[in-house]
Amino acid sequence: MSFLNEVKDPRATHNCWAYKVGEQFRYNDDGEPSSTAGKPIYSAISSSGIDMVMVVVIRYFGGIKLGTGGLVRAYGGVAAECLKDAPTCLVKPKARVGMEVPFDLLGTVYNQLQHFHAEDIKQDYDTGKDGTVVVMFKVTPYPDSRGPVAAVGSASKNLILENLIKEKEAKKVDEKERHGLEKKLSNKA
Repeated sequence: MSFLNEVKDPRATHNCWAYKVGEQFRYNDDGEPSSTAGKPIYSAISSSGIDMVMVVVIRYFGGIKLGTGGLVRAYGGVAAECLKDAPTCLVKPKARVGMEVPFDLLGTVYNQLQHFHAEDIKQDYDTGKDGTVVVMFKVTPYPDSRGPVAAVGSASKNLILENLIKEKEAKKVDEKERHGLEKKLSNKA
């Protein structure tokens, strides 16, 4: 809501708003008659197909009463026009993942995390068992991943490198297979 505090004008009669982030949404009429401002703004957001957005419509009363129908059309129309002209960008959500890694595999894990464009990588030597370290990072989830890469769902704690580490521990991955795997992974990213 810091965006709202940034853009709202205390001199305005009404600062009406709505937002949508995934399935979550909220709207506010800010003193206008119930469902005549926030709801039409939210309706415009839903119709636009844009997600992760907040629209604030600021109204200065000029002496002309619009009535409930006029308010609905005004707020909804302004929001729709704003969304139509607004620049958009692709936002890739990040899943926070933690995994316990034996010390001798730490280099391999860090190497593979680069292929996944992992961010905010941290390690905690105090949390893991003897001979292990807990590595935490953020990565874009690939729910349709198959084969040697376990899927990372936003609600699950699957480990991306789980199968790769098992193969490495078993010493069954030769360099040719690893090169092919890295090539496949970089093509998916």
